[in-house]
Amino acid sequence: TTRNPLSNSESPPNTPRMSSMACMVPSAQCFPGSNTSVKMMSDLQEKLYAQDKWAVLLIFQAMDAAGKDGVIKHIVEHLSPRETRVVALPAPTSEQKTTWFFQRFVAHLPAAAEFVLFNRSWYNRAGVERVMGFCTPQEEALFLRQCPIFEQMLIDDGILLRKYWFSVSEDEQLKRFKSRLN
Repeated sequence: TTRNPLSNSESPPNTPRMSSMACMVPSAQCFPGSNTSVKMMSDLQEKLYAQDKWAVLLIFQAMDAAGKDGVIKHIVEHLSPRETRVVALPAPTSEQKTTWFFQRFVAHLPAAAEFVLFNRSWYNRAGVERVMGFCTPQEEALFLRQCPIFEQMLIDDGILLRKYWFSVSEDEQLKRFKSRLN
């Protein structure tokens, strides 16, 4: 059995150690930009480093001007730079478009005792790519079938997976876009 650093219980090797969607702390502490949550992540990183076997993957998706980049910056400034990486992949190359969709993300997954923050992720396939016509309906359908399986594989292999979606109202979004012009 393996020990989940976020709980006081043992987990069998092939069972999910943490749901990819559920938050293990009260919702008030779950927002990643809060000081309480950042302190918890810093403490968790120390524990993970000491155990040298757990990896953390935080996925941040957002509509434009929702504050995702600011939250990522706030989190990273409180974590150890040796064990923390931010991954912001560009559009796929023509070669990457010929491979399994998730393949380009796999190379950036966290190793033991490492925090990786994805500034956008594979969820672009069901969002931006679908809306902008960058993927076919068949590619989107395949993604929607494979995504839960892919994420379960990550969890089963010991990656602690957290996904955050940031949203703002249209009025707030417009206000933020206008402030960028000044």
